[in-house]
Amino acid sequence: MRTPCSFIIKNRWRFHITSIFLLLLMLTISVLFLHMRFMTLVGTDKMRLEMYKSTLYSTIDQYYILPYMLSMDNVIKQSMEQPGDNVSEKLNKHVEFFNTQLKTAAIFILDAQGKTIASSNWKEPGSYVGQDYSYRPYYKQAMMGLNGRFYGIGSTTNTPGFFLSTGIKHEGKIVGVVVVKISLNDIENVWAEGPENIIVSDEHSIIFLSSKSQWRMRTLEPLPSQIKEKLQLTRQYSLNNLLPADYYPCFTFNNFLFLKEKANQFCLLPRFYTQQISIPEFNWKMTIIVPLDNFYWTWVISLTITLILYLLVLVIIKYWRMRSHAQQLLTQANETLEMQVKERTYALESMNQKLLQEMKERSQAEHIIQLTRSELAESNKLAALGQMATEIAHEQNQPLAAIHALTDNARTMLAKKMYSQTDQNLKYIISVVERMTQLMSELKTFASRHRVPKGSADVIKVMYSAVALLNHSMEKNNLERRIKAPSSPLFVGCDELGLEQIFSNLITNALDAMEDQQRKRLDISIYKADHKVIITLKDNGCGFSPQIIERIFEAFFTTKRRGIGLGLAIVSEIVRNSNGTIHASNHPEGGAMVTLSWPEWREDNGK
Repeated sequence: MRTPCSFIIKNRWRFHITSIFLLLLMLTISVLFLHMRFMTLVGTDKMRLEMYKSTLYSTIDQYYILPYMLSMDNVIKQSMEQPGDNVSEKLNKHVEFFNTQLKTAAIFILDAQGKTIASSNWKEPGSYVGQDYSYRPYYKQAMMGLNGRFYGIGSTTNTPGFFLSTGIKHEGKIVGVVVVKISLNDIENVWAEGPENIIVSDEHSIIFLSSKSQWRMRTLEPLPSQIKEKLQLTRQYSLNNLLPADYYPCFTFNNFLFLKEKANQFCLLPRFYTQQISIPEFNWKMTIIVPLDNFYWTWVISLTITLILYLLVLVIIKYWRMRSHAQQLLTQANETLEMQVKERTYALESMNQKLLQEMKERSQAEHIIQLTRSELAESNKLAALGQMATEIAHEQNQPLAAIHALTDNARTMLAKKMYSQTDQNLKYIISVVERMTQLMSELKTFASRHRVPKGSADVIKVMYSAVALLNHSMEKNNLERRIKAPSSPLFVGCDELGLEQIFSNLITNALDAMEDQQRKRLDISIYKADHKVIITLKDNGCGFSPQIIERIFEAFFTTKRRGIGLGLAIVSEIVRNSNGTIHASNHPEGGAMVTLSWPEWREDNGK
């Protein structure tokens, strides 16, 4: 059965008319929503503007009665009745006290001619005392019996402020004026922390308060010549600093002024809108400048939602016509998907079985490797312990040989009744025993790595003591010693045991390095430079090769035929823990050179 052509055309027209009507309805709802959103924004901004106005009112009101109270002060009234130098100084201090306690910007007293006779800043370079302010409106208003109110730039300090004034009466006659200057900078700072743009302008459309500093002292419209003459006369502002503000009106709608951001922009989409309220008491106007970015985003989102809903309705209508065909395609797609899922599931199960088998084999291999590593580590530990025990026994042979030689010498000296030399040998023997004990302790300390030499010692005394201790070995090797050290003590932040260990190890290493030299020479130099004690030990051996010089202070690293490689590692550890430095190098004339340095120890600061 065929559908008549007229019926089809009629249905198509109905569909188009319905679509257009639906679109217009949605756009109308969107416009109403935007209007409600804008009015909500306006109401919120109005409340904020009222809040800022109340804040400004409360700040000024708390000082409003202050000039009158000061005009009734007995000290001020008596000073006006009986002027004099002593009275002026007393009045200055009195006014300064009030200014400090009341936390005002300034308080000053004018005589009947407008000259300042006392001021709270009388001791400062920019004092108001002696200045003539008869041209200021607050003076003229007070002399007329009114309460003066005036905002302007201070002609003496160039600091803006709000001036409140009242007359000082004596026998019904105004004989002077009390002026209180308050700062409104705190209000501006609070405004600057908020997101809103707030400006306050006077009757000449000059912005004098703003939440943004770049708007302050700007004009909203050009100033006529008579206004400039008036400002010049009252010195309310500096005319040279009054520049036009970046304020570009587009149009006014429903008592709201819309602005653009730059002069060359189009007004199709204004950047800001403003609300304004009057402050009739001071003839001021407070304006809030609100960006319209959020409103435009709301408009875009609303329009987008409207179009999406419109298209969604059209899609729903089309959906019913395509439902049967879509259902058939969906059934076919489901069957195909089920087959693919079954195939993929079977493949994943096979892969999981392979992965489980590989994980089991890998776990077994890792277990075998761990056992092998443990056995190898135990073997290495036993080998290292055996080697260390052998090397420690070798390291103790030298002090034992020294004890043996010193003991034989002591017996010979006793037979010859050389008691002082015998006593000296016994002292050397005690030192050697202490060194052996200290060496074993250092091995334990090296293992724990927390050796911290405490106290201080004379490095020259310890050096000579170490040389005397090794004197037998030096003479046996025909060693030529050249020592260069000052006669006065030099203290460093390392104890005697640590320094003796350092010198003994370095001298012993130098003897070993010169073993193959026919003529052996050891140079020891100690000196002070830039509040540091510097020690150099230089031999005439073969020096350090480039391959080992970077590893010379590593533990268990040695190039000797015998030795455990702990001597220089212990030396480096002691030096670093005592806030010192050590450096190994080759001397240009040949041989190895070791340089040590410490900050000079002083008892007054422990350094």
